[in-house]
Amino acid sequence: MKNEDEIARMTVAAQVAAVGQQTARLLSVAGADELAVFGAVRSKMEQCAGIRIAFAGELLTGVERSSRLGISIATREIHDGDPVICDLAPRVNGYWGDSCSAFVVGGAPEKDYERMYKAAHETLRLAVAELRPGLRVCGFDASLREFMKGQGYAYLVG
Repeated sequence: MKNEDEIARMTVAAQVAAVGQQTARLLSVAGADELAVFGAVRSKMEQCAGIRIAFAGELLTGVERSSRLGISIATREIHDGDPVICDLAPRVNGYWGDSCSAFVVGGAPEKDYERMYKAAHETLRLAVAELRPGLRVCGFDASLREFMKGQGYAYLVG
């Protein structure tokens, strides 16, 4: 169990990650480049934290790039209709924040994307509803994976 100080530190790290996500959505526009947006996201998170932070993350745009894992952020130009994956994990004062979002630049998503997004969102809602102190992570993880499988998707990471 986490004490109040740890919870407060984790909350700050989560808030820094949220600022990064907001910045990514704001700056991911047609004509911008992936690497420049990512640099601005990091800068904004450090301004929010008030210190230099350790940081892991990705900002990948376009159908091909956002569907792959472990590739480098590039100077790729962002276009209207591009899906974006923004995965941010800042470490602030020894505690990690972790967030991942997906969105579409300047327009409505395709039906397949919308279906996948809805499945992921419903799984997240289930996670929030089920999460509680003392919960065994292995069972929690298995139930979420099973729910996603029922939606027609497999969670392949981890």
